[in-house]
Amino acid sequence: TGLGLAITRKLIELHGGSVNCYSAGKSLGTTFTVQLPINRKVNIIKHKKINVIKKINTKKLRKITYKPKKRLIGKKVALIEDLVDSQIIYKFYLEAESANLDIFGSAKPALKKLVKNPYSYDIIISDIGLPDLSGYEFIKKVRELQSNSNTDKDPTKSLSLSAYARDIDREKALKAGFNDHLVKPVRAEQLIFCILDLINKPN
Repeated sequence: TGLGLAITRKLIELHGGSVNCYSAGKSLGTTFTVQLPINRKVNIIKHKKINVIKKINTKKLRKITYKPKKRLIGKKVALIEDLVDSQIIYKFYLEAESANLDIFGSAKPALKKLVKNPYSYDIIISDIGLPDLSGYEFIKKVRELQSNSNTDKDPTKSLSLSAYARDIDREKALKAGFNDHLVKPVRAEQLIFCILDLINKPN
């Protein structure tokens, strides 16, 4: 999907570096060149065992503009994502905003918990390309559980994540039952603003 390359570039840029690639043509291989600054003083903040560079001591290097504001205090969030790298990034974003987060590596464990209480979460965030069920199949089952629960509660807000950026992919996600769709890689503020918008928006 190219997601790994996008994450690699972002992490390198956060360290003040750059990454470039070159290929002479098909079947001739590719060379990736990573450049990182040395002997730079950096301030590092720790957030639950995840080190994140906050500020780099040089005007030429980019700074992180994302500043957590604890906007998800008391909100229960389910994240269904099979890629460990993505789990780590989203975990940092969401827990930095004080969300109460459960992470599932596939759809079936999440469904197992939702069978007990279909309204366990304030919002459900799911990748589309999961190993057991697709995100489309997953959210359809969630909607079935909620519609058969004999309660007058509104359906839980849900957000799909995918590396596919076509209009038809967004339409497919909304038709399946998601409330919104974001294209990977997702920026911190983009994710948090979308979550807040969904949670605060009436059905």
